[in-house]
Amino acid sequence: MRTLVTVLVVIMLAAVGLTLGAENGSYVRFNFLLAQGEYRLSSLMVFWFLSGFVLAWLMSAFWIVRLRMTRRSLRKQLVKEQHRRNDGESAVSGRND
Repeated sequence: MRTLVTVLVVIMLAAVGLTLGAENGSYVRFNFLLAQGEYRLSSLMVFWFLSGFVLAWLMSAFWIVRLRMTRRSLRKQLVKEQHRRNDGESAVSGRND
């Protein structure tokens, strides 16, 4: 739910930016590595904002997946340790009887 709200807010900000940028018709020269072109400033700003947002989202998703995988492996280790400990306690209590 929080992700949906975040995406909607970003889309609304981009729409507001495009609306305000539509009034600004200034063109800027954008130099690529091998070429150059003239683009509207508002279009460039929206493109780079959305590119940064997507990149940050992908990095966060990668980080979350990595944490979930680590948590899963630690839980497996914990279960193994608990089973080993329970087996050891039952063997010790069996000897005392």
